[in-house]
Amino acid sequence: MARRAPEPLSIFDELVDEVAGSAWTPPWVRRRAAAWLGYRVVHEAPLPGGSLRVLERGSVRHLRFGEAWEDQSAIDLDDPLRPLLPYTRVATVGLALPTGLGAVLHVGLGGGTLPRLVQAVAPDAAQHAVEPYAAVVDAARRWFVLPEGVAVTVAHADATLATLPGIYDLVYLDAFSPAGEPVAQSEATFAGVRRLLRADGWLVVNVTADVRLAIRALHRSFSSVGWLTLPGVDQHVLVASDTPSLAGVRVRARAISPALGTDVEALVDALTWARGSIVAAPVESAG
Repeated sequence: MARRAPEPLSIFDELVDEVAGSAWTPPWVRRRAAAWLGYRVVHEAPLPGGSLRVLERGSVRHLRFGEAWEDQSAIDLDDPLRPLLPYTRVATVGLALPTGLGAVLHVGLGGGTLPRLVQAVAPDAAQHAVEPYAAVVDAARRWFVLPEGVAVTVAHADATLATLPGIYDLVYLDAFSPAGEPVAQSEATFAGVRRLLRADGWLVVNVTADVRLAIRALHRSFSSVGWLTLPGVDQHVLVASDTPSLAGVRVRARAISPALGTDVEALVDALTWARGSIVAAPVESAG
């Protein structure tokens, strides 16, 4: 049976939501705001220096760290493949970039949205995730429909990437601490990820810090670096590879768009490429 969709927010409710999302709003006000807006806490677990909460409103579940208002992950149980967060929608561009999705690595698991999307477009892909917090893995499995075939290593990325077996077609780097700080986004980490990728493999990074520094650091390990900026926020999706060609990428983007409910081809066309990148523009494959 389909769950009830959340009621649209009234003008007053939108104001409550805006106040709750302010960095200056105290935790007790956010708790009151969540109750007013119809959120129900269905799960809580401790994390180092904080906590994890799963909230539910109508058919949508939200994964949040501590009293933060921002979602780490979200799923509509009536439409599990619909990307709800702006980052997730934009990051689907990575699914079209490699020539194949035989093996995919996720550094940072959250609610497992990207593994679900990978499974939808490449059900035979071998997926591996590295996540430092067992409580996050438990929440992803119990509350966010993490595909059973995803192998998970509970460990910190910087200490684990050098020991991972296998070579990957695609790596998603989307790891954050419970305080919201980006993890494993150093030049050394980028170089380590490069060693894990196939010659034509791709890295996709969720960047919320200084994007210029991240682009320069990536360009020291990869010959091509591109990016998309999320609307309305200081957040970017960066892509990097050593492949000299994007032949066929728009065909692949067009093919996977219906399953994801996202115009992936438009995302490919919107990519901006850093100066000196070998890949300067997408090239449509013949036929």
